[in-house]
Amino acid sequence: MLNHKDKTILNVIRQLEGMQKIDAYDTLHKIEELLLHQKSPIEYNEVEKFQKNLSIKNNVIHIENNGYYYLEDSCFLMSVYKHKSILPSLLTYEKYFFKLETQNSLHSFNNKNVKQIFRNSKVYNDIIQFLRANNVKKRNVKTKRLLFIEFLEMLDMSKSIS
Repeated sequence: MLNHKDKTILNVIRQLEGMQKIDAYDTLHKIEELLLHQKSPIEYNEVEKFQKNLSIKNNVIHIENNGYYYLEDSCFLMSVYKHKSILPSLLTYEKYFFKLETQNSLHSFNNKNVKQIFRNSKVYNDIIQFLRANNVKKRNVKTKRLLFIEFLEMLDMSKSIS
C-alpha cells in the first residue's frame, strides 16, 4: 500500500513520462531551484509568479527598437527566438531567428541560413540530410519542440562543430 508521499512522487513521475532521462533530471533540478526561493508551506500562486518573472528575465532579449525576442527552444549549440514587434503587426505570421552559442548575431531561422552557417562544419553533411527531409521550423508532435534542435542534441558529441 502506497502512502501519501509515494503517491505524490508517482504523480510527479507521471508528468515526466515520455521525456529523456537527462531532460527529466534537468526539470527536477529546476524545480529544486524554484523551491529554494519559496516560503514554507509552498503556495502554487507564489511559485508561478516567481517562475514567470524568472522566465521573462532569462528568456527575453531586447534588441534596439526592433522589439523583443522570446526564447522558443535551445540546445548546447543554438538558441531559437520568436520575434514580437513593438508595433502592432498587421501580418499574422511568426518570425523566428536563431543564434549560435558562440556568436551574438541573430539570423533568420530558415533552411537556407542554417545551411550557410554550418557550411564549413564537420556536421554539415548530417545537417543537409536532415534538411532534405524536414523544414527547420517543423515540430515534434509529442514534445512540441523544434525537430532541428532535437536533431542537434542527438548529433555525435565527438564531432567537432567548427
